Amino acid sequence: MNRRTGLFSAIRSMFEEKVRRELMEDRIWREFGHRCAVMVLDSSGFTVSSSTNGIVGYLCCISRLRDTVNGLLTGSGCPSFRFYADNIFARFPEVAGALEAAFLIHDTLAREKIMVCDDLDLRVCIGIGYGEVLLSEGEGVFGNEMNLASKLGEDIAGPGEILLTESAYGMVPAGRRSLFIEKHGRVSGMDIRYYMTNAAAPVE
Repeated sequence: MNRRTGLFSAIRSMFEEKVRRELMEDRIWREFGHRCAVMVLDSSGFTVSSSTNGIVGYLCCISRLRDTVNGLLTGSGCPSFRFYADNIFARFPEVAGALEAAFLIHDTLAREKIMVCDDLDLRVCIGIGYGEVLLSEGEGVFGNEMNLASKLGEDIAGPGEILLTESAYGMVPAGRRSLFIEKHGRVSGMDIRYYMTNAAAPVE
């Protein structure tokens, strides 16, 4: 059974023991490898809010966002999530759970309207990936699908949008794939295919 804790300690120990790179790679993936869906959420409106109301005012909005999403993820059965600045990183056993949570978050924020300034409510952008990652409790999730989900959620997605990596889209039930539009873009110098839907998509 994978240990799930101490990833960096394990890497440091193997490096100090001068374990060959290919053996280190194999051992780390055997000990910490985990297949799951990952969701990365980024808030929208930071620049407008902080320049209008100041950073403290925006942090008040982030505090409310965290409280709201905390309850939604806990209620959805999400096994692990963490906050970092105005980002939220979560993992789910399957893409279906991550997708339903994403729709629920968008829908709840649209109804509750956390106002970042007089005429702008807080919205979020979400990226979802799926595949083999390195998981270490307390340290985070690492791997290509995590990197792609982060790029989609933080750099490419617009307010109210949900973007899926190609791997995550492959796990969407056939009956729901019509909700998505295929898109193409560049991430860190690489051409990628991803799939987009928005908060208006129905929750089943």
